[in-house]
Amino acid sequence: MTIPERYAAVIGQINAHIHAFNAFLAPEHKLSGISIDDPSMFADIANRRATGDLWPSKDSVGVYILCGRHEVDATQLGVYIGKASVGTKRIGHRLWNHLVRFRVGDNYRMMGRSKEPFILEALLAIPIGAATSPSIAAALEEHLIARGLVDISMINTVGKKRC
Repeated sequence: MTIPERYAAVIGQINAHIHAFNAFLAPEHKLSGISIDDPSMFADIANRRATGDLWPSKDSVGVYILCGRHEVDATQLGVYIGKASVGTKRIGHRLWNHLVRFRVGDNYRMMGRSKEPFILEALLAIPIGAATSPSIAAALEEHLIARGLVDISMINTVGKKRC
């Protein structure tokens, strides 16, 4: 199974939540769903060092999602949902802060809320356009975490770092 195939259900659920979130926004501020074919929204980092040129929407504010599989049970997927919304922090800066701590060779290993290990394999991004307030990123992040994903482990929670 390819990495895009493995995370297609995750992306489908996130896109459904983005669609629901868009109901609260004026038409000119509606957000696009994630497309696996768009490098500004999706990057495969499985078994390779993720350099800045691989990071989706690295110079944008918005929401980013770290996607991984359980280290022992590869069928169990997990996500960490974060935001880059204030000051000079952009998605690339936030991704670097996360990934540099979890790199083991060319793999990235992050502990889940129950202290189970996940191997990170994909990066997703939902960039917020310049015409839209960066605070939308914070609202979307909380919306996605609060709604959750069916059969997907949430590695973080609203308002807290990983447990």
